[in-house]
Amino acid sequence: MDIFFKKPLKDEVFNLGGGRENSASLIEIIDTSQSLTNKKLSIMYQKEARIDNHKWWITKFTKFKKFYPSWKIYQSLDNIILKIYKRYNDNSKV
Repeated sequence: MDIFFKKPLKDEVFNLGGGRENSASLIEIIDTSQSLTNKKLSIMYQKEARIDNHKWWITKFTKFKKFYPSWKIYQSLDNIILKIYKRYNDNSKV
């Protein structure tokens, strides 16, 4: 969020996330994680959803782009998952 720290706006609230292009279900994240790491994850499926959980959510960052038009997503979801894996399992720098 370097762009925001360089030019902060007071009294503004922004929703940020990956938007539609970087959205995925938990099942998709699990599949991608297993594919990228060549490891089988231990998962437990519970048919009933937890109370008050979103069934799905895609963040809109239209307002943020209005104030910071040069901002863009520069990492893919696959790359983020791989970085998390490397950081916490390989103890290697990414």
